Amino acid sequence: MERVSPDGRPAGNTAAGPHPKDVELTRDGAVAILTIRAGAQRNALDGEVAGLLASRLLAAGDDPSVGALVIAAEGPDYCSGGNLGLLRRAGADPAAPAAFQETGAIYEMFSLLATSPVPTVAAAQGHLMGAGVNLALAADIVIASDDVVFQGFGRSGMHPGGGHLSLLIRKAPAAAPALALFGQVITAEDAVRTGLAWTVVPRDQLLGTAVEVAKAAATDPELARAVTATYRAAADARLPVRSGYMLERAAQMWSLRRAVLRQEGHAGDRG
Repeated sequence: MERVSPDGRPAGNTAAGPHPKDVELTRDGAVAILTIRAGAQRNALDGEVAGLLASRLLAAGDDPSVGALVIAAEGPDYCSGGNLGLLRRAGADPAAPAAFQETGAIYEMFSLLATSPVPTVAAAQGHLMGAGVNLALAADIVIASDDVVFQGFGRSGMHPGGGHLSLLIRKAPAAAPALALFGQVITAEDAVRTGLAWTVVPRDQLLGTAVEVAKAAATDPELARAVTATYRAAADARLPVRSGYMLERAAQMWSLRRAVLRQEGHAGDRG
């Protein structure tokens, strides 16, 4: 597979330091493959990772030779949700401009993925928690590994965000109340039955299967884009992802701040 960056140069890590983060863009014919490489944080989402994903999504979408996208991730887990450091900063002051903009960048990336001009496939393995579920469900179809585990926001003590509820209700209505209201965990055994995944395959076949599914859409990139545009227009009769995350945002900010206040209260009790 060809490995390129959005500007056509060889792709590589874009972050310095002991734990670099990257979103690698490769090609397999007309299929663009975006691979999240942030294993040190279990591929958790922060402003940097979201920005890299957004730039690669835009680059692939602007390339007329791309007929479909695969969103993959390196390591044992697809995405463990929001970065803990970001969540702590947001909890300290959810309305602080820096934290608000960083969480907003993640949420806008979900919207960008959900409105991609080409069909999108999520190749999901291991754990998907909170915003990690959003990342998978913002794609058009999910191919899951046989060790996949879906977990919503419920067990984190935080209100859902990023369009989580609208994505669940739109894509996996059978799973929505279990994940969103009752904090249940859904494994590979029930992922297809509840609509969270199209199919489940052995872990070592995950990426290959996802690419093959994407190739079926990408055979004729021009046609794929035309059909996708019509499909998105038809789907827009329901609540868009951006409207969904805006609906959730105030309550999520409240829950983040409440968590910090509770922690501070416990610390005061121990003082």
